[in-house]
Amino acid sequence: MGARKAWIALAGASSAVLLTMPGPAGAQSCGRAVVVALPGVTWADVQRVRPPELLAAMRGGSSASVSVRVFSANSDYGSGFATLGAGTRLAADPQGLRATASRGRGGSVRVVGLGTVRRGAERAGYDATPGALASALPATPVAALGNAALGDASREFSDWVVLAAMTRAGIVRYPFIEGELLRPAPRAPFGVATDRARAARAVADALELRCGLTIATEGDLIRAEQAA
Repeated sequence: MGARKAWIALAGASSAVLLTMPGPAGAQSCGRAVVVALPGVTWADVQRVRPPELLAAMRGGSSASVSVRVFSANSDYGSGFATLGAGTRLAADPQGLRATASRGRGGSVRVVGLGTVRRGAERAGYDATPGALASALPATPVAALGNAALGDASREFSDWVVLAAMTRAGIVRYPFIEGELLRPAPRAPFGVATDRARAARAVADALELRCGLTIATEGDLIRAEQAA
């Protein structure tokens, strides 16, 4: 492949769109992949609102759709993201899950408390392996991007995106999930919102990873759905 291509998938409540975007001539020969999860968004929403950025991305490349199926009619966040990382149905109870920093700022994180998730996968019989996607790409930088925290007062697990980007050992080598991605917003759900400038810098940093895969989510959508 003489020109770089970026593959972008946009995952909604039960579907995803895959886009291929041509890059400049003479750029690196390998491609990049970006999966953007849009929890709570359906194709009916897209048809009604017609978001210009999404439609422009689709016009600039090619698109496809895929369904994310879990164990219930409505996909919970943990199960949806974990299923993306496992490749098949997986239930992810957030109780006991934590994402802890393995190194200093900008270093990797480890998801702990995965024992319940792994035991559930064994009982379900779908041959699901938490973290199978990143583990199948040992030479590819896999990044998790986005912050869905429900404000400073909440201690609930909210690092959903790491469940899609982690390895079988629960490691995410390139996390972009810091609190700096948020800004105070008294009128927004839970009093916080994504800082667009800082999020844009995080996206740029993630796309600097050579031949990388970035799995991203928009935390404002999760907060709005939770508040509703």
